[in-house]
Parts: sequence; structure tokens; C-alpha cells
Amino acid sequence: MIFETIHVKNLFSYRKAKFDLTGFSPERNIALISGRNGYGKTSLINCVKLLFVGANEDMLAGVLSGRKLNRKQYILGAKSDEWLGIMNRRARQAGEKDCEIRIMWRDSNDSLIEARRAWRIDITDFKETLEVLGAGSKVLHDDDAREYLEGLLPQDYLPFFFFDGEQIQRLAESNRKRLLEQIERLLNISPIDTLCNYLDRCVREWRKDAMVEEEKSRLVELEGERNALSARFEALEEKQLYILSEIEKLEHRIQEEEHQLDRHRAANQEYDKKALTKEWERLTAELERAQSRVAEDLPATVPLLANPILVKKAIAELRKLVENDTSQQAGALKEILGDLSTDLFDKPPYSTPKLMDSQVRFYKHRLEKLLGAHIPPSEDLGGGLLRMELPQARTLLSVLDHFAQADRERKYQAQTLRGISGWRRDIEEIEIKLDDVSNLSEEEQEDFRQRKATNEERKKQVGANEKEIEHIDEKRAEIKRQLQEKEKEIGKQEKRVTIGARTRDKVERAEQMRHFFHAYKDQLKQHKRGAIETAINAHFEALITGHGLIRHIRVAEDFGIHFEDSEGQPVAMASLSAGMKQLMATALLWALKEVSGKEVPLVIDTPLARIDRAHQENLLRRYYPKVGQQVIVLPTDSELDAEKYALIAPHVYREYRLDNPRGDDTQVLEENHVPDK
Repeated sequence: MIFETIHVKNLFSYRKAKFDLTGFSPERNIALISGRNGYGKTSLINCVKLLFVGANEDMLAGVLSGRKLNRKQYILGAKSDEWLGIMNRRARQAGEKDCEIRIMWRDSNDSLIEARRAWRIDITDFKETLEVLGAGSKVLHDDDAREYLEGLLPQDYLPFFFFDGEQIQRLAESNRKRLLEQIERLLNISPIDTLCNYLDRCVREWRKDAMVEEEKSRLVELEGERNALSARFEALEEKQLYILSEIEKLEHRIQEEEHQLDRHRAANQEYDKKALTKEWERLTAELERAQSRVAEDLPATVPLLANPILVKKAIAELRKLVENDTSQQAGALKEILGDLSTDLFDKPPYSTPKLMDSQVRFYKHRLEKLLGAHIPPSEDLGGGLLRMELPQARTLLSVLDHFAQADRERKYQAQTLRGISGWRRDIEEIEIKLDDVSNLSEEEQEDFRQRKATNEERKKQVGANEKEIEHIDEKRAEIKRQLQEKEKEIGKQEKRVTIGARTRDKVERAEQMRHFFHAYKDQLKQHKRGAIETAINAHFEALITGHGLIRHIRVAEDFGIHFEDSEGQPVAMASLSAGMKQLMATALLWALKEVSGKEVPLVIDTPLARIDRAHQENLLRRYYPKVGQQVIVLPTDSELDAEKYALIAPHVYREYRLDNPRGDDTQVLEENHVPDK
């Protein structure tokens, strides 16, 4: 699929707009559509989503903080002024009633296809129509058109092809059920589950029909308990999805506010912002590397390194114990007692006749009492503070001797920690300089401070929401365990019934088929998993520069993502920076697109987001020119300066700039930077 034209009429920030996307080539595959925040980039990507899937669950949940709209509210607008609907505000004021999105593309057979979704909107209701022209030389309407588009681009595919670069780091850190299910659908694995579930239902119905009433009643009771657990599980899942949408909205608002703060900062010309930003990025990278080293290297015995005086006092007490004659005598007697009992009764040659087990136990106990009477009690083993067995004292003494002499290791760890403190101070100083707005008016300074404080509160709320998600994950894991137990009970109950020969034959055949398809699914997943793991590691290596924390990315059987260091040890997700997570998610999307074989245009909003400059250059050189046949990139004006534009320019075949100073009439201006072919 290659987009040729996109027409928008009266949707979101657009009154009337056309994007001509013809003219791509393997060497020039990027269409660049840039603009400031609020100028129409997100509106465009939402228009594309609306064409293919209409107002789906993600769009309904992504508008207002704290609640999800229904489809009618999304189209027409909420009662309050928080959301005015999809109709362009200026068109609504002019009394217009029609809006639409229309896209024309070439399919895999080079046939021209045009899809159009339109709305006629009144004050209290709307009518939506969908049609596809050119699909099999006929026009498809509404349900037929929806079925065609769903087969071409199912809504579960959308997060992998149309996405915001600022939000994709969630893919790397989620490993959530919904995402993993979407990956299975993208890889054409989930239809096997549908088939297996159908066979399961058939088997259960056949068994239930053959049951006696008492057994059937118990089965219904168990199924009711399972359904109650499932309802709790789904409620937690819904809550988690809601919190995740809140996090995404907060992070989007944080980013928007940061742009506003940047405009305040830009007004201060007393420092070189570019140089300070580069230095901040360098120090932050150094700090991350140092913190990773400390997390990996700092031993669990750090209290022993940090308290040399206490260690020396403990050594002195241990020496009193070890060098005490009485304690040495007690230790020797205990060793003799242990060895003598074993050598005398448990090793050949044995007595004739051989002692019975009860006799052996009797004589061992007698021997221990006789020799034990000569072992001094612990209170007679010296006047020190410590009371322990001599072998334990000797072992502990050798360990503490090492730490008493570990000055070199102590100095190294102290130096590393001082370095971390120094980098933090330097970063704080740079942040203070970057936030210096002293040359602005008092009113503007106050606005800056309030915005910054509000944004910090949003960041804290994101952290609190992430903790809540962890708590929900724990609850879901427990309910999942209970569900598995309940399923086992149901299975046992189903098998208690004696079924007739005809029913038994159907059940056995269905179970054989189910086992076959499960085995086939496992083999298919293993093959896809290996291909994704190979691809994601290759792509991550191409995108990452100067960072050795992650040496391998492992893809689990369920397609969950796990990180490993050079020694094969797991790397915690929390130790990765936001930029690192975004690069990880980018590599994952690249690998999934490659392995799935789906050729759909990529539409990417805010493509460089929070990534540092060196890795931005990697994306511009190695990712966007190679990730697909057609890539539509929607950067902000601040993301793509002259240097970065020069990196991507050789691969750009169309370029547009969005202008929308009033906020409700995006103008599409074609740029002339792209040379004629």
C-alpha cells in the first residue's frame, strides 16, 4: 500500500486540505510534513486513523482526562466546551454540515484504490458513510467497505504503523497483555487461538449435554465462579488501560508545556542554549553510565566497606575467640565427635552380626553424651562479645580480614560516588542556567515558574500512576492464578460424566484437532520469536551509539521483551532512560514490521521526541530511509534544524509545511527544497 493523495475537509484543524504524496522511489521514500505544535500534525494522523477504523476505543479514551467518550460524543462533541467534536470549528460557525477524509493509494497489484469516510453532522445527531472505490472494480459501501478495510488494515495494526514518537517508549516497558495480543494478530498467530477456543466451546457443550443433572449443576456453579473472577480480571484490565491513557495524556501535556517553557527560555540570549544543551546531554549520559556501573558493581557488602573501624573491632573480638585455648579445645573435641561418630558406625568394615539401625542410633547418642560432657560451655570460651562455633569464627575472620585491607576498593567506590554527585551538581547548574529567565518581565517570570511547578506535579502524577499499574499487575497475577485453578476444577468436573460413544468420538476428534493446532501455534510462535529477536537486536545495534548497558534483547515465548547485559544478566527496565526506551521501542516496531511482511505506510508524529542528538542522527540516517517503502514524518519545527534536515534531505521526495496561526484553519504549504528527479 502506497498513499498517493490525502484529502481532508472540515475535520479537526483542517477546512480543506490536500496532500499529494505521489513520486516516491526506493531512494526517496520520505514525505516530510512539518509544523509547530497545534498546527495540524496530530489532526492529520487522527484523520488517517478515522478513515481506516472510525472512532475506535483508543480515540474515545484519548480526548478527555478522567473519562472516555462514547462514539456520538466524539463525533458531535461533549456537552461542555472540553471537546467540540470532529467538525472543524470555523466550518461549524459557518453553518456547514459535511466533513470527510479521503485517501487514494496503490495496492500490491498497483491498482488504484480510493476510500472515503464522510459525516453529515446536525446539532443532535450525525450520519456516517463509508465507501471504497476500485476494490475488485466495484464500489463497496458501509459494512462491505468496513470489512474490506478491516482485512486490509485491522485496527490492532494501527499502533505499529500510525504512532506518536513521544509515546512509543510505552511499547518497550509495557509487556502488557493487550500489546502482546496485538503483536500476535500482526503476525497472523491469533486466528489459531480463535479456532482452538471454538473447539473448546464445542467440547464443553457436548460434555455438558451428556451430563446428569447433579453434575451439570455443579459445573454451572464452577463456571459462575470462573466468570466472576474473569469479570474482576477484566475490570482491573480496564482500570489499567484507563491509567495508561491518563499517563499518555499527562506525558503529552508535559511535552507541550516543555515547549512553552522553551519559548520563555529562548527569550534569554545571555547564554548559548545549544552549547548548554549539548553539555547537559553529555553529563546526563555520563551520569547514567556511572549509575549503571554502581548498580552492577557495588557489592551487597558495602556496609563492610563503609565501616572500616567497626570491621576492625569485630576482627579483634574474633581473634579473642579463635586464639583462646579453651575455645580451641572445644572446637577440636567437636570435630573429633563429628568424625568419630561417622567413622565408627557409618563406614565399613561393619561388626558381625551387623548392628540394627536402632542400636546404631543408641550408641551414637551415648557417644555424643560421653564426649559432649568434656566440651566447655559457650560462656567459658573467653571474655569477648561474640559467641559462635570455632569454624564459623575462623570463616568470618578471613572474610573481615579482606575488608579491613580493602582500602583500594573503598577508595574506588568512593571516587565513583563522588563523581556521580559532581555530575548531578553540574547538571543542576546547567538546568538553572537553562531556566534563567531573569531578563523577562515579572509577569512572564511568574508565568514561567507556575508552568514549571505545574509540570513537575504532572511528572509526579505520572510516577504515581506507574506505581498504581504495578499494583494492578500484582492483583491481576493473583486473579489469573485463581482462574487457572478454577479452569482445572471445571475440567475435572467435565470429565466426571460418562458420555455416549457418539459424543465421545466427537470430543476425542475435537481434542485431537485442538492439540494439533496448539502444537502448530507453538511452532509458529517459536519461528516468529526467533526472527523478531534477530531483527530487533540488529536494528537496536544500528540505532544505539556509545552505550554498553544492553548487549542483547531477548524475546520471550509470549513476545515479551527482556534486556540482558554483557554477562547475560537481566537489566531492569527502570534503569533505562526515556530516550533509551524510545530507541528500544523503535527497534521493536522496525522488527515487527519486517517480520510481519505488512507493507503499510508509516505515519510518525514527533519522530525525534526525547532522544539525544547523536541518536536522533542515527534515526535520520538509518531508520527512516530504510524502515518502509513510504514513510510520512510529522516533525515539529524545533525537531529538525538545518543540520538534521541535511541528514534526511537526500531521502525526502515530498515536503509540506503546516501553517495555522489561528488554530482552526491549517494551511498546507508545499516546500521547494526537494530537487527535481
